[in-house]
Amino acid sequence: MTQISEASIRDALKIIEGYEGLGGQKGNLFYPYHGGADPAGVITLGKGRVIAVCEKAGCNHDAENVKCDWNKCELKNGIIIGGVHVYVRKGITIQQVEQLFVQTVEPRVKRLASLIPKATDNEFAAALSFFYNNEAAWGPKGSPGNFHRAGMKKEAALSFFLYRKSGAPLLPRLGLWRRRGTEALYYLTGELIIAKDSAKEKQLFDRLTQLGVKPTPSAKWY
Repeated sequence: MTQISEASIRDALKIIEGYEGLGGQKGNLFYPYHGGADPAGVITLGKGRVIAVCEKAGCNHDAENVKCDWNKCELKNGIIIGGVHVYVRKGITIQQVEQLFVQTVEPRVKRLASLIPKATDNEFAAALSFFYNNEAAWGPKGSPGNFHRAGMKKEAALSFFLYRKSGAPLLPRLGLWRRRGTEALYYLTGELIIAKDSAKEKQLFDRLTQLGVKPTPSAKWY
């Protein structure tokens, strides 16, 4: 079993925070919101925490008198953040955003460790950032996970770029293209380049090319 170090988790959080948007802010509080690249009906809070929402037709979760009989509806029932029951429709503080982020990552650490029982610190950190965004890629049917378990590091890193689409309809996303590049580089070398602009993107992909990892998108990033 992978020995998970605090450093690998800390580094994974750096990558995740580099790409996860912090939306839904009104004044000093943060509210559940729908991201433009997310499928219809997907509601997030803070740094990419998906909120479970009832899909019952006509269920108006924004109203004070919410009519919802699904007991797992987090917009109706709230969630536990730092041991405190919070009704997220009323907004959460930045401190609660950070607490929620950490407690959302923690169970994924254990699940990922069971899927890749052999990994270095930088491999695990990159995989955890990826896993936070897409768990299936590291499961038994996912290319990155299967290549990693076979000891094929370069092939694993290259396969990261198969997972650059999101939304409904499913479309390639520039943010995911850059994020997969950051994760691939960190997986291979432990070098961290967060590409939030074209200059950093060029630096990132030039470095990957030097390492022999050259994704071949049909047109630029998509």
